[in-house]
Amino acid sequence: MNKKESLLDAFVKTYLQILEPISSKRLKELANLKISCATIRNYFQILSKEGMLHQAHSSGARLPTFKAFENYWHKSLHFETLKVNEKRLKSASENFGLFTLLKKPSLERLERVIECEKRFLILDFLAFSCTVGYSVKMEKFLLELVGRSVKEVRSIAASVNALSLARQLERLEYSNTQITRFNLMGLKTLLNSPLFFDILGGKVLERLKKGLHFIEPDCMLVIRPVEFQNERMQLLCVGKLECDYEGFFQTISEEE
Repeated sequence: MNKKESLLDAFVKTYLQILEPISSKRLKELANLKISCATIRNYFQILSKEGMLHQAHSSGARLPTFKAFENYWHKSLHFETLKVNEKRLKSASENFGLFTLLKKPSLERLERVIECEKRFLILDFLAFSCTVGYSVKMEKFLLELVGRSVKEVRSIAASVNALSLARQLERLEYSNTQITRFNLMGLKTLLNSPLFFDILGGKVLERLKKGLHFIEPDCMLVIRPVEFQNERMQLLCVGKLECDYEGFFQTISEEE
């Protein structure tokens, strides 16, 4: 990491702590930099031209841009499985201003397909079942899916336009999925977003991989595998770009 990148990281990290425009003098003091204010101002000019900082007002103090946050979070956050504590997760979600959601993936698989007098077919997932009208073509299609997860069966059904079956499976999967939410107020900035209900219901986890996803002009979505109450789950975090995600993950870790 070169000096310019180090200064930008120090700038964003300092901004996350104070959430105010930062001058060269204040950055030098708060980040304990060993370079002069004049040198810092030169870097400010370079980083501003590169779209990483913008001037807050005529005083010369700067603010990080979306591009700076994107760069910082991609370098700072990691996505290995984290063992989390429920009490810490609840309080930290509120204290850090984040909406969080835990979703236990459905492990149910299609165990068998039962043909009933050539009138309908029963799809048996053990924990639940559903029915579709009988046809030779449908029976052959479903028998090839035995052993697949409910999510895979639903996705394949939708891809071949078996929409009635796909909708049944979506309802059944949702009703059999364990979802825990914390700090619903953290979603208020996304009330008008087309993603609001997908985030609230956890459906966004079906199409997004673990990692960072930038949504809206100033919001970020983080997906990370976690161990919660001795079970593997997915953790979804949603909040402003300037939320302290590093501090949040450190706080909720059971290993801290």
